[in-house]
Amino acid sequence: MRKLGIYWASDLVDTTGTIRTGVIDTATPEVRSALTQQLREYMMTDTADLQGQSDRIFPGCRLLRTRTKMLGIVKEVYDTRYLVELQHDPNGNPKRRKRMHMWGKNRCIEVSQTEWNRWTQQPHTIPDSYEPHQQRTSVSNTKPEPRPRQYTQPSCGRIHETPAVVEFLRNPGDIKDITMVSDGSVRDSKYRGTWAWSLVKFDNQGVFLGGVHSVGCGATTDENLLTDEKHSYRMEALALLDGLTYMKNRITWEGTIHWHTDSESVIKTCAKINNGMKAGAWTKQKDKDVWEPLHKLLKWWGTRLKLQHVESHVDRKRDAQGNRRIPTNIEHMSIAVDALADEGYNTTIPNTRIEMYE
Repeated sequence: MRKLGIYWASDLVDTTGTIRTGVIDTATPEVRSALTQQLREYMMTDTADLQGQSDRIFPGCRLLRTRTKMLGIVKEVYDTRYLVELQHDPNGNPKRRKRMHMWGKNRCIEVSQTEWNRWTQQPHTIPDSYEPHQQRTSVSNTKPEPRPRQYTQPSCGRIHETPAVVEFLRNPGDIKDITMVSDGSVRDSKYRGTWAWSLVKFDNQGVFLGGVHSVGCGATTDENLLTDEKHSYRMEALALLDGLTYMKNRITWEGTIHWHTDSESVIKTCAKINNGMKAGAWTKQKDKDVWEPLHKLLKWWGTRLKLQHVESHVDRKRDAQGNRRIPTNIEHMSIAVDALADEGYNTTIPNTRIEMYE
C-alpha cells in the first residue's frame, strides 16, 4: 500500500465513505482480506475522519472524464495526468475499450462505487453535468501533512513513578550516569506484544528495580492500517523509544544513560543510524513509524546513550556441566523487566500511540 502512496485508512475510502475495492484489489489476497475486514470496523468509529481525506487518487480508482463521459480505471498517477484503462466510450467504439489513455487531472473526477456500477451497466444514465458527492476544486495527490506529535503524558504505557526518585533524577547532583533496562515480549504475533523499561538501582545485596518503570502494549505498523503482525524487534524498539522520550521530556536528563537490552538487532540498527544509515538500507527498514522518531532521539542523545547487550533468560539456562547458571546483576535486572513486560498481558493497557512521540 505504501508503494502506492497510501498512508491513511481514509485513502481506501471514496467520497461517499465506501471502501475503494478497486484500490484494495491491487494488494495480495491476504492483505486484501485483512484490509477489508479492518476497514469496516474502523469506518464504524471514524467515518468523519475518513470523509476528510478521501479525495486522493490512486491506482485502482474509478474516474469519469467529464467532457466526453468516458469511464476508466487509474493504472498510474503522474504529476498532472493519469494513465487510465478505458472501460466505457460513449462514442461506442469497441476498439478503444481496455486501451490505455492519458487523462488530465483537471478533466476528470472520481465516481463512487455505486455510480460506477450503475453507469457501466447503463451508460445512457451518465448525466451531462455531474456534481461529485463532495465538492472540491482539485484532486490532490501529495502525501498528507503529518499529524502533529505532542508528548502529553509521561509515558505511553502504564507508568509507575516514585516522587523521590523523580526528584532525584531532576536534581542528581554529581551523578552523571544512570542505568536502564528494557525488554519486549511477543506471545502471539497476530494478537499483541508488550514492552517494558525501568530505571535500575544497585545496592550491596545486588540489584533491584527502583522508582520508575513503564509497561506498554504493542502497536501496529500504522494505526490506520491494521495489517502488520507484531514482533519482538518492534517491541524492543518501542521500549527504547518510550524510555528515551521519558528521560528527555519528563526528566530532562543531561547525563549519560547506560541502556541494557537483549535485542542485538535493535543495537545494530541504532549503530547503523549513528554511523549514517544509507538511503537503501533505510528504504528496507522495518517499522519506520517507530524508527523515525527513534532516529531523532538517537541523534539528540548522541554519545550520551550507551547501548549494551545483556543475555536473556539466564535463569532458565545451564552451564557446560549441566548446573543452573547464576545470573549476574545485569542479567537479574533483565529477568525482572521481562516479568514486567509479561504483566502487560494481564492488564488493560491501550496500544502505544506512535504520534505521541516527538
